[in-house]
Amino acid sequence: MVDAPISHPAEDGDEETLLLDHLNEVAERAESVVSADATTIGDDPLTEMVAIVARCHDFGKATTWFQEYVVDERDTSKRTNHSLFGAYLGYYVLDRLGYDSEDCLAAFIALAKHHGRLPDTEEYVEKVSRIENRSEASNERQRVLVEQVANVDDHRREFARSFVADATDGNGSWDEFAEEIGKEDDGLFDTVHEHVSMFDFDSDRSGPSKEFYELLLQLWSGLILADKTVTAGIEDGDLDASEPDARTLSKYIDDLGGDTDKDSQKGALDTLRDEARDDVLNGVEQFRDSDTSIATLTLPTGMGKTLTGLNAALALRNEGERVVYALPFTSVIDQVADELTDVFDTDARDGLLTIHHHLAETVTKLGDLDDDPDEHARLAEMVAESWRSGMTLTTFVQLFESLVGPSNTQSMKLPALYDSVIVLDEPQALPMEWWKLVRRITTILTEEYDATIIAMTATQPAANDEDAASQALFDEAFELVNDVDRYFVCV
Repeated sequence: MVDAPISHPAEDGDEETLLLDHLNEVAERAESVVSADATTIGDDPLTEMVAIVARCHDFGKATTWFQEYVVDERDTSKRTNHSLFGAYLGYYVLDRLGYDSEDCLAAFIALAKHHGRLPDTEEYVEKVSRIENRSEASNERQRVLVEQVANVDDHRREFARSFVADATDGNGSWDEFAEEIGKEDDGLFDTVHEHVSMFDFDSDRSGPSKEFYELLLQLWSGLILADKTVTAGIEDGDLDASEPDARTLSKYIDDLGGDTDKDSQKGALDTLRDEARDDVLNGVEQFRDSDTSIATLTLPTGMGKTLTGLNAALALRNEGERVVYALPFTSVIDQVADELTDVFDTDARDGLLTIHHHLAETVTKLGDLDDDPDEHARLAEMVAESWRSGMTLTTFVQLFESLVGPSNTQSMKLPALYDSVIVLDEPQALPMEWWKLVRRITTILTEEYDATIIAMTATQPAANDEDAASQALFDEAFELVNDVDRYFVCV
């Protein structure tokens, strides 16, 4: 076994990765993929918290059992599992740094499940913290953790002491953490169990704050994206988006009319489209000064709504921000994809445009093809499905599932949503029983991810107040079209 613990063995001529180096690299990347403006429940910077979480996530690999496994591939069963170790250490570190108790609990879950799906918080914490009788089979995970901490204390004590002293800024110690884990009563297991027991998860009154799930989602997804891409050897530059040029789109739209006779029916329609586009872009400037982050764009079919909506999105985005264009059905994605690839002269396999739905081949080219084309393809798919391109064309299902019960892989796209402009094309096509959920999702996007949403529709405004109420999916949105009725009358 090497003197310093490692996280990954030597492969393909490369040296092994030291555990401390891996933790620091993942922390640095996690800090870079979350928003610099986001805060925790306790109003601390999210960037600082996610970096602390990332530095703790694989610390359990310091055991001799994991080192034997990673170096000699000797399987020592559950003793090599390290996620729960990281969860308790992360909870301890954050608590000693003075973080809010809900921040600590969210970090605990994110760390414990960074290789899996998010669980039912109450049920999961109950299973891994309640330890009434250490000999019971139900307490096996807790007993294994006690053994793992004792193992590190026996074999890596100075390494652990240095790590925890640095992580807690001197406010905690490895010796205290090890003692708290080993206590029969009133130790760290009891602290975490009592913490989750304070909440009645079935009651709005005594449950966690509404921000708890959103924070958990941000910590979990940021950690997963950082951990997987660092481990895969993906460079920082491969995660950067190419900037879509609004001027390219404007020129394309201007050229569509060609030499059409303006007095002809087609010429008159082209003129009306141009007026609608100007109307929308003027609305964008007013929308910037409004107190809402959701806009609607209502134009009849045939008015060039797709390109006009994209034009509005590019006008709203700032440098470095991404655009996500989501549609209700895969049947219409190909048409929009053809238009976007034509406009921007891209094959949708680069940092400019990604097309992501279950029927698409979703990849982003990563420089030169290396000696292992299969591995290159796997990494290209990983980056593409993380929505790192400047524009992503996708479905409502891909977008919404990423925010409501996502899988481990689905979560990797969430950091791309920070400060993004999201175009929802015909959201009213969704069943009305979904509308409450859609409103909740858009609230998460605008409040937690600081996203801007444009909801586009070709549905003519309702004729009476009763119909209007049933159609109002986004009832407090800003309408980008100044005189909607005019365009419906003209066509």
